[in-house]
Amino acid sequence: MRMYRMSGLVLLAVGISLLFIGFVVPIAVLYVDDTPPVWRILHPSTATGTSLTELVAYVKDPESGIQSVTCTVAGTTHSLSYALTDTFFKDEKWYKNIPDITTPGAYPYEWKITNKAGLTTTQSGTYTIYTELQGKWYINNIEITSPTQEIYSSSLTASFKFVKTAGIADAYITCTIKEGGTTLLTLTNSAASTWTGSYTFARGKHTLSLDATDGTKTISMSLFDFGVQTDEGWIGWNLYDIAKAVGAMMSTVGLVLVVYPFKGKEV
Repeated sequence: MRMYRMSGLVLLAVGISLLFIGFVVPIAVLYVDDTPPVWRILHPSTATGTSLTELVAYVKDPESGIQSVTCTVAGTTHSLSYALTDTFFKDEKWYKNIPDITTPGAYPYEWKITNKAGLTTTQSGTYTIYTELQGKWYINNIEITSPTQEIYSSSLTASFKFVKTAGIADAYITCTIKEGGTTLLTLTNSAASTWTGSYTFARGKHTLSLDATDGTKTISMSLFDFGVQTDEGWIGWNLYDIAKAVGAMMSTVGLVLVVYPFKGKEV
């Protein structure tokens, strides 16, 4: 029986061969991260908007990276997905499209941003959905722009219109004509951002308030003169003369209408 002795060089070659056939020494990579993630932009945040349709977060964690981003709003917790890395700020955009929230109100929210080391950053607040109401009042399709404005009609029936130029959804807006606290007419939302209606007045003096409100802000029509011509002559509303007659009462007047027979020139 022959005995063979292997040199050290041969043994080294055998060891290298074993590495290539699967005998690999295990190697572990350890990330040490004792700081939570940071954020640059969060939407929603404590602000006011007209709606909420998406969740957006720009976040980063240089040591271990971002593991997850969630946002709880309107009672529902949403998990966002990684979208891209910002090449300038070197942070990550996480995003989710959600069902539209358009109902006016205050919506508490809470963000949770967690890194791969299990550390979490939280951010909470209230997002408000609201746009201040703005618009214009019209009588007989004539815009009311001045307290000294004169308007004439050939009928005792006057038409009223309010047109919204900014504000929340039409469903939350009410337009009314009141006299002495009593509602004479509630206008109809006849077209997008438009409310219309008409009312026939009895002869005499009428102090009216024309209001458009969304529950938070009210737009009231200013004082004006309104004249109506019938078969009996001119039937006029003259605020200037009435103001001199009623004095301090005018401080609470929204619109004063006086209807009376007046023998004048027929037109």
